[in-house]
Amino acid sequence: MMEAIHADHRQVMRQWLHGQAADFDVAVCLCFPVEMKQAERGYDDRWAQRHIGRFFNRIDRRLFKNEHKRKGKRIERLVVLEHASTIGWHAHIALPCPSDWTSFSFANLLRREWFDEIKPYARSLNIETYCWVKPIEGHYADYTLKWISPHLNDEKVDELSRCARFDELNSHFSNDHITPDEGRQAL
Repeated sequence: MMEAIHADHRQVMRQWLHGQAADFDVAVCLCFPVEMKQAERGYDDRWAQRHIGRFFNRIDRRLFKNEHKRKGKRIERLVVLEHASTIGWHAHIALPCPSDWTSFSFANLLRREWFDEIKPYARSLNIETYCWVKPIEGHYADYTLKWISPHLNDEKVDELSRCARFDELNSHFSNDHITPDEGRQAL
C-alpha cells in the first residue's frame, strides 16, 4: 500500500515536471565530503539545502551579473535532495546550459563553484569525487525523482537507506505558477 502511494506521488511529480518549460540538458550530482558533514554536523537535508543555495547564488551571480541581484534572475533548475546510507545527503540537479556558454565552460563553472563551497574539507583534489557534471542522456530529470516520497519524516531519515525530497527552495522554473505541493495535495 505504501509503495503505491509513493508511486502515485512520483507520477504526480513527473507530470508536474514535464509541464515546466525548462529544457534540461545538463545533469549534476553534488556530494559533500565526510569531513565537512562531521565538522558542521551536516546530517540533515536542511544543512545540504543551505550549501546548495549558496552554490546557486554564486552561479546565478556569475551568469546574470546585476540582473540576479536587481531582478532576481536565476537559471532554471530542478533540485532533488537524496539520502543514501552509503553517502548521506547529496543533490541531483537538472538544468539547461545557458545559450551563451559552451557546455564545457558551463560544466567547469559548476565544478569550480562547488569546489569553492567544499574546499576546506575536500581530501581529494579530484572534483569529480564531489561534483559530477554530464550532458543529459535519456530521462535524467525523471531519474532524480526515483526515491521521492510524500511521507519523508525527519525522525525517520536515518533509518531509511534511500529517500529523497524535492528541494523547493533551490529549484527554480520560469513557469513557476505551479508548485509541486499542489501535486502532493492531489494525492
